[in-house]
Amino acid sequence: MQLAIDPRYGISGDIACAGLIGLGGDADKITGAMEYAGGRIGTMKVTSRYYDGAVRLDICLKKEGKHLHESEAKAILENTFEHIPLETAYQTIAKNALAVLCDAERYVHGNDPRLHHMIHHHQHGGDTPTEAVLHEASDIVADVAGFAAGLQELKITDVVYLDYVNAGNGTITFSHGTLDVPAPATEHILNSHDIPWQKSLEHYNEMATPTGVSLLAGCRAKRTTDVNGLEVIKESMAAGTIKGLPPVPFYLVE
Repeated sequence: MQLAIDPRYGISGDIACAGLIGLGGDADKITGAMEYAGGRIGTMKVTSRYYDGAVRLDICLKKEGKHLHESEAKAILENTFEHIPLETAYQTIAKNALAVLCDAERYVHGNDPRLHHMIHHHQHGGDTPTEAVLHEASDIVADVAGFAAGLQELKITDVVYLDYVNAGNGTITFSHGTLDVPAPATEHILNSHDIPWQKSLEHYNEMATPTGVSLLAGCRAKRTTDVNGLEVIKESMAAGTIKGLPPVPFYLVE
């Protein structure tokens, strides 16, 4: 089976997992994988529901700490694999996605000029750090675990995306201040993995998150320009938590 995602409407970790549930992935297994991994960084509860024809995940995460170091995140993922039965191919996708994000965070913290004054403020120093520190994206361990579990549930072997990623527009405020969309890590991942992207002309919110684009890069998603050339078996719509943004289409393809 093949998965096709239309990121022209945006992409995030929770949306990716919700899209797989809409395509028929076992909601309990997908949310269970998310909760197990998320439970290693705090307390997490994930429930799925349909709202206006789209699957949405309600996620309650209470973190035990503000930040998550790269080594800790990778150890959490390995521990998750010991309890959540995933085939090697799907474990690899999850590991790849986490590595993509960690590489991006490590790079932008040491090299992105937009972060330099904030980097010194947070005592990261001016050089590229040896280990990434995940701030808002620390819950990526839950998203990659859920996404990998969903891919396995649907027996998906390949992932494609339609045309380009819509990054959104406006600004985003996070641990390093207020910056233009896309966030530095998101932009670095898109550019370094040759994923075409554009800013939105209509929606002034972040529509593509670092975790969302890490999943595309981590599963080596290939670009296609037209879903009409695909043999679609089922379609689903998935929505995120920001009100007013369009749902993201997902397709299960023979």
